[in-house]
Amino acid sequence: MRRFLVHAVILTILVAAAGCGGPPLDPCAIESWNRTPTIDEIDAAGRIDFDPSRAELLQSVAAWRGLTPVEQEHLVCVTLHRVQFDPARVHVLQTLIDNPDFADGTKSVILRNLDAIGFPPARTDLIREMQDKPRPKPDTNRE
Repeated sequence: MRRFLVHAVILTILVAAAGCGGPPLDPCAIESWNRTPTIDEIDAAGRIDFDPSRAELLQSVAAWRGLTPVEQEHLVCVTLHRVQFDPARVHVLQTLIDNPDFADGTKSVILRNLDAIGFPPARTDLIREMQDKPRPKPDTNRE
């Protein structure tokens, strides 16, 4: 019995140590099959050390036409987790919202993560901007 208890304690310590010693998980990680050059560019911009430059690069990507929903959602994640200042975050997100290709799924991601913006009037402005955007017409040609 004593040997069993010793092994159980050692196993518990090893499991706990293995869980604590790894690198932190990236909240914006993308599965390899979803990676595109645009996602790589978003990640590269997110790694820039100077926050104003980081925000400027992300804002330029946010204006690109043809962004896929996955790319848009990744851009939102990187903006909210790697841009430090709320005004810069809001400018990137507003640019994305103004993009004609802005996806409904991206709107949901922004709405679910609004608490990342610390300034309540900025959150309100983002919600209003999304509400003012015309919604796509439903497809009536479905069978």
